[in-house]
Amino acid sequence: MSNVLAVALLRQTVKKNQPSAVFLGLSQDLSKLNSLVRSKAGEFVRFACRQTASVLEDKPVHGKFDQNMDFIVHGLKCGKLCMVVISNQAYPIQTANRLMKKQIQDVMGRLPTGWAGLEVDSNNVDLKLELAEYKTDSGSQLNQLQVELDETKQLVFDNIQGMMQRNRKLDEIVADSEDLSAMAKEFANDTKKLARCKCFGM
Repeated sequence: MSNVLAVALLRQTVKKNQPSAVFLGLSQDLSKLNSLVRSKAGEFVRFACRQTASVLEDKPVHGKFDQNMDFIVHGLKCGKLCMVVISNQAYPIQTANRLMKKQIQDVMGRLPTGWAGLEVDSNNVDLKLELAEYKTDSGSQLNQLQVELDETKQLVFDNIQGMMQRNRKLDEIVADSEDLSAMAKEFANDTKKLARCKCFGM
């Protein structure tokens, strides 16, 4: 089963002229980690979520926060809101994208009043349900089907692109051959005229 450590909702802000982010909600499950590293892992989760959210742009991101870590950080931005998920490497990127989009839409209606002006961390948005949904394995077959469908769509798209490219090249060859044919006819006519001129000159 794919493991998800944390789901966080943050708002982008600026502190001391530097991009930053404040927590609106955080749900984490570090129970599968060694008890000796659990407290440090909690600090890492908060740090990684804040750093990722503060620099997020409009397209989803996925990547290792640190090359020495086995976890992937996924991030999605919608306006000033950012959803960040920390998972192990087995967690499918397509699933993370789909769930982040869904959760950020669902949470819009539950945001506390004045959230846009918050400058300090809060935990007013309950994200436990979101974490449970991210962790569920019931959709694994559906996820696999989605991945296969996406791969098939990409393959079809690449094939169509290739066919269009070949068709374009064929059109160019036909156009070039028509140009060459016209130039050959013109050259033949000029040669005939020149030959006639020489005949008259003799």
